[in-house]
Parts: sequence; structure tokens; C-alpha cells
Amino acid sequence: MPTSTTTVEHVFATLDAAVETLAKERGTSLVEALTEIGDVLFQERFNESGINDLTKKRMRDVVDMVPKMDAATIQKAFHFALVKVMRQYVQPHHQMTPDSVGNLMVYIVQRLQFERENLRMLDLTVGTGHLLIKLCEGIPNVVKDVYGVDVDETLLSVCRSYANLCKQPMELFAQDSLQPLLIDPVDLAISDLPVGYYPDDDTSASFQTKATEGHSFSHHLLLEQSLNMVKDGGYGLFVVPNHLFTSKEAPTLRSYLQKTVHILGLLELPKNMFTSSQHAKSILLVRKKGAGVQAPKEALLVKLPSSKHREAFLQIIRKINEWFAENEEALKPSPIK
Repeated sequence: MPTSTTTVEHVFATLDAAVETLAKERGTSLVEALTEIGDVLFQERFNESGINDLTKKRMRDVVDMVPKMDAATIQKAFHFALVKVMRQYVQPHHQMTPDSVGNLMVYIVQRLQFERENLRMLDLTVGTGHLLIKLCEGIPNVVKDVYGVDVDETLLSVCRSYANLCKQPMELFAQDSLQPLLIDPVDLAISDLPVGYYPDDDTSASFQTKATEGHSFSHHLLLEQSLNMVKDGGYGLFVVPNHLFTSKEAPTLRSYLQKTVHILGLLELPKNMFTSSQHAKSILLVRKKGAGVQAPKEALLVKLPSSKHREAFLQIIRKINEWFAENEEALKPSPIK
């Protein structure tokens, strides 16, 4: 089966044409149209009723293409189509996590000592599922159960289609992630935390990281809720704003984290990845405290240079590897089940 760049571009062009045509006829968003195209790819059929001849042709092109392509090519092309439509999505905080950040998170998770085929993983801001699926694919022999939560049902529909194409089973919940969740505790919580304020002060009142006055930071509450869902000895891996520990509400957050987790690492992402320093982010790695859970010798604190500076970047990767080797004892699986 062909897998060249040219082939992926051809599949992407076919999907893109179908998405544009379908969205125009239906009067829906491109995201909603892509979800329907994703279902067509998965089922290899479509309902011809109620659509015009041009849309039928575009949909037929998609269906006819599927048997001629391997799954990896279709997944890659769908991913490119997803990146394109998400750039036009009306909610900026729902933009997808960049692949370079996801790859680094995979690199970290691969070095944590999870038991084979026993990992339960959760993302409370799953969105399109891009980050969650990337992590699942990075540790395929470890994952057992996968859960995603999001209040945006349109994005959850995209996530479901994308997960089907990637053959990644997951259970999805359409709800406010800060409301009670019917999910048993997990081994690993991940999230690219959306930065902003949470408007429901009544719900915020039950959280330790609530604001001292006014609306609370949604990223603080989501961090706490994620850790509420983690077993003792489990891990949290989050994309957080660089100002997480310097904002006016930071003392409350620091106090909560000191009681709840061991901070294992904070990796500041390259500044050139972001439109401004105000939007710069880091990756936070924590482990929930519990009996038999050790703190690391010291936390891993690094500033990542641009990958364009190859030697400097490789030097940081070596430092990360050395940290994991030096803290192997502290990262052993927890005796708590």
C-alpha cells in the first residue's frame, strides 16, 4: 500500500473537498462536516438522501478511496484535515496541542514505570482527542482503559470519529468536567489545560484551589479535579501556563499541590512556539502522594530550547534521561492499588 507524502496529500485533498462541500450544503461548521466524513471513512458508506449531486460525488470519492489506502495514510490525512478545521474553530482555547508538545509528553510517559496492559488514563479536556490518542499510541502495550471528558459535544463527536479511525477504544463523557464524574480512579491524568476563568462560583466553592474572591481559574480547578481522579501513587501530566506559579492565586494552588503531590518536573517549552510570552506554556509532571510513594531526589526543572538548535536540544534530552535514571527508585510502581 502506498504511504508517500504525495499519497497523504491526495487523501487530504479528497477529504478537504468533501468537508468543504458538505459543510456548505448542510450549513454546518467545518468541524461538524469533518465528523460526518470521519464516520463515512470508518463505515465506508454514506446516506445519499437529502444531498445534491456534487456532495454525493465528493462523498463517493471518499468511500472509493478507503480500500486503496492503508489505515496509517488515512489517519495521517484525517489528522491534517482536523488541524485545518480547528484553526477556524470559534473557540481559541480549544486549539489542538502541537505535535511537538505531544511527542515530548509521549517521551515522558514512556519512561514512567507502568504495568503492562494495566494503565487507566483520563483527559478531562479531551477536545478532539488528539493528545489522548497520541499518548495511547506511544504506549500501546500498557494502556487498558481510556476516558475522555469535554463539555463541547461537537468536539467529542470529532474525538469519537478520530478514535474509531485510529482503532483506539475510549469511553467519552459529554459534561462539565468540574461536575461529579462517574469514573473510577485512574493511573494517569493528562490535559492541555485551557486557561481562563470558571463562571460557576457555586461549583468552584467545593474546590481547594478556588479563588479567594471573584471567579476561580478554570485551569486551577481542572488540575485539582484531574488529581482527584488519580489513584495514590498515580501521575498527572499537564500542559500549563508559565504563570501558573506566579499568578495572584498561585499561593493557594502551591499549598494544595504541596499537600497532594510530589512535583517531579516542570519543563518550560520553547518561547518561539507561542505568539507571545503571555501565552507561553510548560509541561508539569506530578505524582500523587500515598503510602510508599517517594519524592524524587530533586525535581526536573529545564528550559527547552528550540529543536532547531539541535545540540542544545539534545543536551536537554540527555539531562531528562539522566534524571529518570537517577530517580528510578522513586518512580517504581506504587504498592497502593
